[in-house]
Amino acid sequence: MSPQRAIIFSDFDGTIAKIDVGDLLYDVFSDGSYVWPDADWIAGKVSSKDCYLDQCASTRAAPEELDAFIDAQELDPGFPPFVEHCRRRGYPVYVLSDGMDYYINRLFRRYGLEELPVFSNHLELAGGKLVPSFPYFADTCGRCANCKGPHVRRYTQPDDFVIYLGDGWSDPCGAQYAHAIFAKGGLQKWCEQNGREYHP
Repeated sequence: MSPQRAIIFSDFDGTIAKIDVGDLLYDVFSDGSYVWPDADWIAGKVSSKDCYLDQCASTRAAPEELDAFIDAQELDPGFPPFVEHCRRRGYPVYVLSDGMDYYINRLFRRYGLEELPVFSNHLELAGGKLVPSFPYFADTCGRCANCKGPHVRRYTQPDDFVIYLGDGWSDPCGAQYAHAIFAKGGLQKWCEQNGREYHP
């Protein structure tokens, strides 16, 4: 009998990245007219897609400004060697984010991680405006712009040992299918509220 395969799914902002790059991006470049409705979003009363549309409408950045901002951000120093460890052992690693690919892809290129499969929302710049789009929203829970649960279901086999890493309230949709959860922040609170074991 072949050994059980481990498969890893990880959030990006605040998990792979040292901080929530998306949150800081809007703090730096928005005009301050939009405030993310945290309580309503956590409660599922509003989707992150609608929040992003409103948030991006209040945000302006020149390409060189945005790129310089992204280039100042850092990944957790343990993540690249972790990915290499998984590669050597044949453990797939998937990155699932309800954030934006613009900064994720740029950071991964800088760290030599551009081959990692990333599933996120899409962001483009047009005349200084941030223009988001949501390629996975049709297959979503209704709260997340990019629901992580369908990605976990799509890429796992019945015998896989599923590991999930995350820190936020968009992570329970994926973490609910995991055999092992590594959590902090909102995901940790969800685990505690729902009686799920987790590793801090």
